[in-house]
Amino acid sequence: MAFSHAWLLLFCVIPISAPAMPDLKITTRHTFAGHSTESTEYIKADRKRSEYRNEYGYGGKPGGSSTYVVGPRLAGITRCDLGQYLELNLDAREYTSHQLPKWPSLEELKARAAKAPRPAQPPKPTVRVETATLDTGERREIFGYTARHVITTTKQVALEGAASQPNEQVHDGWYVDLDTRISCDPHYPSGGHASLAGFVGKIETYDFKHSGARETGYPVELKTTFRGTITLPDGKTREHTSWTELKIVELSTEPLDASLFKVPPEFRKVDHIDRDPKLPLSAWQRWLAWLAGLFR
Repeated sequence: MAFSHAWLLLFCVIPISAPAMPDLKITTRHTFAGHSTESTEYIKADRKRSEYRNEYGYGGKPGGSSTYVVGPRLAGITRCDLGQYLELNLDAREYTSHQLPKWPSLEELKARAAKAPRPAQPPKPTVRVETATLDTGERREIFGYTARHVITTTKQVALEGAASQPNEQVHDGWYVDLDTRISCDPHYPSGGHASLAGFVGKIETYDFKHSGARETGYPVELKTTFRGTITLPDGKTREHTSWTELKIVELSTEPLDASLFKVPPEFRKVDHIDRDPKLPLSAWQRWLAWLAGLFR
């Protein structure tokens, strides 16, 4: 789940050096269906390191719990100064190295959009996405920052000719003015407009509407609730509700060791990193039993 922002440096007319961006360590707890995982991000002088583990859940039943298996400890290191992305398997002591793509700047994206051909008659929208942002006015201090309570509701409305099902997402969060962008992060332009997207073989035309001031801060607590209609294997549909939760459990500005952003000398360079957990035999047996049931 990724939110990226930029630290804003304040410059004044007095010719003095701008203060350096402080080091950051941010640990985030992600919760879905009652199961939690944690990831940690380190940022120092235009370098970023993300530590995480992949997980698989299996054997779950409606209203019941799943069994989870955990993969190796992984780290991704972005080095803007070297134009490199390094991926490490910390358990196997292996790594890969790749050149970073050169992302277009916001100015380049705007120039491309201005030059893009526009149809004489815009296609009729088949899906309308309505987003409403509400600042509740509530404030509290979190990790020394003033956090604001903002609720954003996004509704997907199926119009004539739509293949997509209607749904609603509610993002209920606390946000602070903390920017974690580094210079080689990609830019994402925003704005309401019609766009095309593929959905189960059909091209949908989306019309975006937005009300309220967009929240662009960093979420320190965020609960997302999804309500919608899902299609079952037999073609029938049913209402479905799920939720995910994100919470920052540690936010530190203590100085970081520069070695965090380097490959340890004992690590071996490989062509491919093993990222995923190994499923036990019992998981494969359950999967085969479920597959066999489909053909009875």
